[in-house]
Amino acid sequence: MSKYNLTLENEQLQVLTKALDLYARIQMGQVSQLTNPYLIPLPDADYSDVDTKLLELKKAMFPELPEKSYYSIKSKKVADPVRQAVDILEVINHRLAWDNFTPTDEHDKPVGDVFRNPFHWSSELDLPNIEKVGAKDENTTNTWDKEENI
Repeated sequence: MSKYNLTLENEQLQVLTKALDLYARIQMGQVSQLTNPYLIPLPDADYSDVDTKLLELKKAMFPELPEKSYYSIKSKKVADPVRQAVDILEVINHRLAWDNFTPTDEHDKPVGDVFRNPFHWSSELDLPNIEKVGAKDENTTNTWDKEENI
């Protein structure tokens, strides 16, 4: 299978994570996330109108799902490319979390799921690799490759 490298600025990586997050959520039935201001800022939107139309859209896309329900990432109704998107998203978020973690003293430990090894959801492809470029004095490879982070 062919492999590719993509070099992005931090801001571009942030855009990519939002796109992957939104793609995966919509594919799992979380259509209401289209009004999530973190993912899509809509400063001039009439949210009551948007919410009504999104509910209609969800009913058309996922007629079998109740109004406030969505599929779990583990559901058989969720295709593997959606799981691959979540894998990519988790790998990126994990890398960014470690890159942005600054301990205040030698006892300061990172807190949160994003610091744990990314969970592998896809059954078809391995977890992707991410590498920070340009920083010679920093750990630039996957943190889950390191024994101390397992």
